[in-house]
Amino acid sequence: MGICRRFSTSHGWLDVEHIGHACVRFSFESGYTVYTDPYSEAADFQGAPKADLIFISHDHYDHYDPSALREIVDDNTIFITAKGIGNLMSCDCFSNQVTELANGENCFVKCISGIIGVKAVAAYNINQLNENGKPFHPKGYGNGYVITLLSPPEMEDENDFVIYFAGDTEFIPEMGEPESEFAVANLALLPKNLPYTMSDEACVQAANAIMPEYLMPIHYFELDSDYLRRGLNPSINLLV
Repeated sequence: MGICRRFSTSHGWLDVEHIGHACVRFSFESGYTVYTDPYSEAADFQGAPKADLIFISHDHYDHYDPSALREIVDDNTIFITAKGIGNLMSCDCFSNQVTELANGENCFVKCISGIIGVKAVAAYNINQLNENGKPFHPKGYGNGYVITLLSPPEMEDENDFVIYFAGDTEFIPEMGEPESEFAVANLALLPKNLPYTMSDEACVQAANAIMPEYLMPIHYFELDSDYLRRGLNPSINLLV
């Protein structure tokens, strides 16, 4: 298991734990449990808390993994996914509620602690190409998610806690746009591995463009935390 950190939010305390690879578990004070991209080769999910909500960024085997899902899904689990995942889930005999989002689309989830706002955002490669010369993750293929724990009365304000789960992406121009949805994140979960996502340098560039309060690297095989600390803006807290 990776780093775990507790945050105070309008939904009560929230424990954020990097389970492994791109999988992060969010455990709410209310008992509500959320996962991103559960992956059975990164962790043993047998006996893990059941999921109320699961985010799937795209359909690669290390992000959509039926073996991991079967351990944590029950009849009440709902999914927010990239386009096309619902059909895969039906083929794998899941009958859960699925909301598929394209980049730029949003939805809201009502949970026992309040309302969660979700916006699907771009996640793609620019420089990292496969042997055919095409991006590992073309623009529009998968999602990142901006996840907002809305404060009562469920209208966006400065007390909302915002999580940016980046999915599989490089440092993309959208991250540096003024007043972008990325720039409101309290916590950014950024992938850091080559050739599929970001180098150490790109991860630092992305974080410094977004300027979250906290950065939790995910999806890495190895991590040079000293390099990241030297390059990050001093106001960003690195969670490793």
